[in-house]
Amino acid sequence: MVTRWYRPLEVVIGLKYDEKIDVFAAALIYLEMIHGKEIIQSETNMDQLHKLLSICGYPTQNSREYLTLKKLGVDHIHDPSKLEELTVKIS
Repeated sequence: MVTRWYRPLEVVIGLKYDEKIDVFAAALIYLEMIHGKEIIQSETNMDQLHKLLSICGYPTQNSREYLTLKKLGVDHIHDPSKLEELTVKIS
């Protein structure tokens, strides 16, 4: 289990993941120590997804993250307003 604020994209959209999620979480904690505040403060998985894509950028068309988002019904993931379509699909 990973606290929402430290979840990488793979976890948020339900992909298989490995120990790299720990590196992602550690990097966020390190940035928080430098800046003195939380980097990603999300209320829901949808909010986490939107913030991750806003900060880290959108997946490339050949990536498994892009293909998973497309499979979940997000056809235009480069348009943040279209992410609202995922609210029901991501719990």
